[in-house]
Amino acid sequence: MPNWYFPPLWGGERKGLNDGGIVQFSRKKSLARETAQNMGDNPDDSGKPVIATFELVKLSTSSFPGREELFSIFEQCAKHVKNGTANEASFFKTGLDILEQPTINFLKISDENTTGLVGSDSDDTKSFYKLIRLSGSSSEQANVGGTYGIGQRAPFAHSPLRTIFYSSKTEEGNVFVGKSILATFPDPSTGAESQNIGWWCTPINEGRDWEACRDDSNIPTEFQRDKVGTDIW
Repeated sequence: MPNWYFPPLWGGERKGLNDGGIVQFSRKKSLARETAQNMGDNPDDSGKPVIATFELVKLSTSSFPGREELFSIFEQCAKHVKNGTANEASFFKTGLDILEQPTINFLKISDENTTGLVGSDSDDTKSFYKLIRLSGSSSEQANVGGTYGIGQRAPFAHSPLRTIFYSSKTEEGNVFVGKSILATFPDPSTGAESQNIGWWCTPINEGRDWEACRDDSNIPTEFQRDKVGTDIW
């Protein structure tokens, strides 16, 4: 079953809330520019122009995947950064307040006439891997806009929870995954420190790795697409 998976720190570098890639895209126009750029990099073969749609959607908090689990993680983060900067304390307090509300507002960014996020969880040559599992790797294609591999951070700069969900339909089927960029925190169940980046996914290999949700039964109805393309929530 899917859940929030933040890999153990395992001696790695501890991270605070501040992320240079996210800060870089804090201006409002960055969100539209970077998401549209990613869409344009994955056109289908129809010859039709790629269409981007921005829509405000209000969902019941109960529809938020893993809300209670993420709430617990925010609590742990808030405790762990209590001696940090004021913006960290404010961010996690705001996040906890949002997750306690009966409804949550999402900016849903959808595309049409694209291939969707193609490829498996391990195929590092395809768009799913490059957008979800890879960061900071420049493209070898000079005509592709996201040459430095950091534009994917733009949606996180405009999320008060630093949490984004990706729902995509390809010719092979559906794929759904969430990604959250927070701060190093002690795991609520074990107390061991976790990395600051985690995913709404299905952990595999005894918790040493994860895979996206590709079975429709594990994809919330509200997030499922009915035609090829991608939604960013």
